[in-house]
Amino acid sequence: MREAELLYVLAVGLFLYESVVTVPLDAAVVQQRLWRWRRVAPFLLRSGAGPAVVLAWPLPPLGRLAIGNRKGRFALAEVAERLSVHRKLMLELKLATNLLFLSIFGGGAALVWLGRAVPDLPIFTAICGSWLTTIVAAILARRSLSKDLRPAWKDVIVAMVSPISATRLPELLGKKVFADLDGLVLIGALVPPADRVEPFRLALARATYCGDADPVAIAALATEVGLDVARLRTPPERESASALAYCPVCHAQFMRTDATCESCDDLVPTPYPASPEST
Repeated sequence: MREAELLYVLAVGLFLYESVVTVPLDAAVVQQRLWRWRRVAPFLLRSGAGPAVVLAWPLPPLGRLAIGNRKGRFALAEVAERLSVHRKLMLELKLATNLLFLSIFGGGAALVWLGRAVPDLPIFTAICGSWLTTIVAAILARRSLSKDLRPAWKDVIVAMVSPISATRLPELLGKKVFADLDGLVLIGALVPPADRVEPFRLALARATYCGDADPVAIAALATEVGLDVARLRTPPERESASALAYCPVCHAQFMRTDATCESCDDLVPTPYPASPEST
């Protein structure tokens, strides 16, 4: 492998490493891929310990992250407004990082595979120019955010050292934009209706049976985003005729009514309304 090829492979590896975004242990994450938002389950490095990590969409021009708190505020009306403000604040930064991304990996690929047929000075000039533009845009975007939503200066400082790190500045600067809102609010406002059912069902069940939150507030939010609360409380269908009870939180099924669900802090399961013979 030639030196140029090795350098390019190392750049790709570093970029993938920079695509790993750390989030708080109790964070709820939704990710925009192309033009669709979807819920993402963060990966825990250690069971029950934080922080958690999320792999950002590898193509910066086509993806975004929105991170909410699992015990944040229920303010559905603020999501669209903040998303619009965030999009305007990040417009120049996104353009600069997109140009930097194309300069590094598009120009680098040209140098690796075309060699001397491509002059290297314009490519290096484009990388340096877009890198400087990205840093300036990041500083301006950070100053435009309110103090409680600003990320740490270390994210910008790291980007000043590495142009590959700078390509991930939109995710780093956008992590805290929704941090004071509950993750259910982001799910209810951004993800498609079919993908809202399970997270709302689980949150309502945990609030009802484990006391994690206020079930009345979650039920009201579910109604506001167009979900049927009665459907969220519907027992799971029996997997077999021998299932006599179910866990109301994780929907595990049991052949005994005196069992406990170890996955849900030894929660006592709920008996099915009727025996299989009578249904």
